[in-house]
Amino acid sequence: DFSSPSIKSNPSDVPLLRRLLETCLRIAPLVVPREPWASLPVLKHPDLTRFNIIVVPEGPPHPAGYIDWQGAMVQPVCMQSAFPPAMDFSDGPFPIPDDSTYPPLPDDFDSMPDELKEFIRMHHRNVCRHIKYGKMVERFDHLRSSAWGLPCGWAVCDLVPHITRCAADGPFGLRD
Repeated sequence: DFSSPSIKSNPSDVPLLRRLLETCLRIAPLVVPREPWASLPVLKHPDLTRFNIIVVPEGPPHPAGYIDWQGAMVQPVCMQSAFPPAMDFSDGPFPIPDDSTYPPLPDDFDSMPDELKEFIRMHHRNVCRHIKYGKMVERFDHLRSSAWGLPCGWAVCDLVPHITRCAADGPFGLRD
């Protein structure tokens, strides 16, 4: 129903969506990994942001639970290798080091205005969270860390939601 306000597609998108879906079918054998472990089914939280993680109120912070499971699905592990939004960070004044070390604060940090210090602290925390998550996955989640090394991992990650929601969300995600 293209008249729904939540639908981002319109009838003129249908031919493009059909072509994009046909392209997915043609390239699937080229991008889906052949390693048996890469197809193991794993439950995926659809929106793992900081707002959907319940943290214990006392003691060292750690997740006590997760909310907002609407849209959860079981997918092959190779399609879940991306960082969840709560842990992903790729934009800001700190580059993510290739060697998994935490970047230092700038040398002139103490002399910066308070507003700039807070901005730098926030970005530093986000970069450190991203790096720590990567280290934890590499240490404790061998399937996911192995999926990070797959040649076309970026191409299949989140492909299922883009396919199943292309009419509702429009062609942009699927085209990407």
